[in-house]
This record gives sequence, C-alpha cells and structure tokens, in this order.
Amino acid sequence: MAERISPDDDKAKPTCVGCVLMLLSVAVIFGVALPIVRWRDPATGQPLPRYVAIVTPLLIGAAVHGIGSLFLKLIGVRVWSKRESEAER
Repeated sequence: MAERISPDDDKAKPTCVGCVLMLLSVAVIFGVALPIVRWRDPATGQPLPRYVAIVTPLLIGAAVHGIGSLFLKLIGVRVWSKRESEAER
C-alpha cells in the first residue's frame, strides 16, 4: 500500500497529478460560479443571496477535490509527495 502523507505536513508537496487536480478544482469553482452569479429569479428578477453565491461554488470545488483525491488514492496514484530534507540527501 502507498505511504500515507498528510497534506498538513510541512515537507509535503503536490505531485504533477496533485497539481492537475488542484487546477481542475479551481476550474470547477469558476465554472460553477459564473452561472450562479448571473442567475436571476424569473418571477422577481432578484439574484441569489450573496452568501449563497460565494459559498456554493467553493463547497462544490472542495467536493470535487475531495472526490478526486479519494479516487486517485483508490487507484494508487499519489497526490502528495514527501519533500526530501537536506539530511536525507
């Protein structure tokens, strides 16, 4: 089984796959945010509340990142790698 590396570890950094997953998550956040911000209620013409318009894309992006990380861990692809310290080299 792959070594577990916590993203909270100061010596951990994302792998190439982790970087792509992060960019995908940011793209989802912006892709979801645009229609939510532009949406208007057909009956009243009022937009969604500001809090909903800000938090919803962030939650969806976080969910995409979490599900993507879980999927990559299940198939055995590392998302985080441990950075070597000077003493270990």
